[in-house]
Amino acid sequence: MQRYFIEEETAQLNDQVEMDKDAYHHMINVMRMQIGDQVILVTQTEQVFIGELVSDEGKRAALRLVGLREENKEIPVDTTLFVGLPKGDKLDLIVQKATELGIRHIVPVAMRYSVTKWDQKKAGKKIDRLKKIAKEAAEQSHRTFVPTVEDLHSVSMVKNRLGEFDQVCVAYEEVAKSGEAALLAKTYASLKVKDRIAFITGPEGGIHPDEIFEFTDRFDHVHLCGLGPRILRTETAPLYLLSSLSFATELLED
Repeated sequence: MQRYFIEEETAQLNDQVEMDKDAYHHMINVMRMQIGDQVILVTQTEQVFIGELVSDEGKRAALRLVGLREENKEIPVDTTLFVGLPKGDKLDLIVQKATELGIRHIVPVAMRYSVTKWDQKKAGKKIDRLKKIAKEAAEQSHRTFVPTVEDLHSVSMVKNRLGEFDQVCVAYEEVAKSGEAALLAKTYASLKVKDRIAFITGPEGGIHPDEIFEFTDRFDHVHLCGLGPRILRTETAPLYLLSSLSFATELLED
């Protein structure tokens, strides 16, 4: 069944909810839903219901919650991606695929080697677009949580937040070139359910050594991690990290 996120924080069986205009358009004009058709609806607190269309008058879609589902779709640790601003529309791809792979929070970061620059006006429009991409990707991948896309950060802002996390992995190609191959696996092995882990990836030019120093000079839980023997593109590194995290936390047996 098609999945939609609703604005309600919580709900209960037999409640009636009204969809926003985008969801209405998709239900009625794209999916051609009829009265009595059912979809999956997810609240802001990750409750999952079966909703039945009961009205589509006045360009409004109303659904009654007729069933409750138990789902476990989320990675068991809280994940944040600090991603250096890449060129063009690569961030759209990163947000879409990172959402499919289970990310919970995405933070664009202006780094020294970032060619792309966002002024205040551009940043707001970009963030709104990325939030929409994250929501659509979360629906497509049958998640119960829509990742947050935060406002543009500076490197110093990221540094000041690193204490929030239990583990931080900085994807740094220089340690990969030197053959480092163990820290990422060791970091994953140390994680416990509900721990918070952050990933930091750079733009096309990588992360400047001065920025590496800013990230690593204060905390012992910040690690410079190699991502295998190959050098990955800026849009590939976040997906490698999330795919390997999913394998380590969801597929490997205890």
